[in-house]
Amino acid sequence: PNPATDRLNVRIPAGSEANRIALYNVQGRLLHEKCLKDADNSEEANIVFDLSQHAGGIAILKVTSAKGNVSKMITIQR
Repeated sequence: PNPATDRLNVRIPAGSEANRIALYNVQGRLLHEKCLKDADNSEEANIVFDLSQHAGGIAILKVTSAKGNVSKMITIQR
């Protein structure tokens, strides 16, 4: 898993077609969500999630696009 402390930075490359980025805890509860306006993502996007109010542990970052979903495990370190 990728470690994070107070902030999680997510870079979405131009042309990725990502339209939604969500962060869940391991119980499936939505912690943060960002919907991207530009569906074709003609420009690179940098998304920052504030993790300072969340307990340490494992979280799941899910990126959704028209082509499918990609999920990554994130470790929130305290």
